[in-house]
Amino acid sequence: MRISENAWHLKVARLADGSYQPRDLCSYFWQVTFKLLAALAVVYSAIYWGYVLVDAIFDNPWWAFMIVIVPAAFVVLGGVVFLLIAAFEAIPKPHSERAKKEKPPSLVGEYLKAKKRRICPLIEVVPADELRNP
Repeated sequence: MRISENAWHLKVARLADGSYQPRDLCSYFWQVTFKLLAALAVVYSAIYWGYVLVDAIFDNPWWAFMIVIVPAAFVVLGGVVFLLIAAFEAIPKPHSERAKKEKPPSLVGEYLKAKKRRICPLIEVVPADELRNP
């Protein structure tokens, strides 16, 4: 499998170690998955400890709620709105408007195919322009 050096999942895999070179799809998939889960845990922990800190400072849970939870809720709401807009733009257009183009393989799709075949293909990281123009 060939992946672009500009792929978002490669950037996630290289968060802690900038020189990480993936070798096979299975270990690469789990590397990305665990780093995403760790980032989610860090964000959740920051919100929780921010709430605890503001609650300790003001000694009133409503202040903590207003200062920490409400802005976090707006961030989550903004993310939901962004995802809804992206979903509506992804709805297929009529055939006359839609240009057929070949999509690159997705990380999750290729991982599921590999698990079904019981083999993990090797990964080659290539420059972004080489992946577009083979």
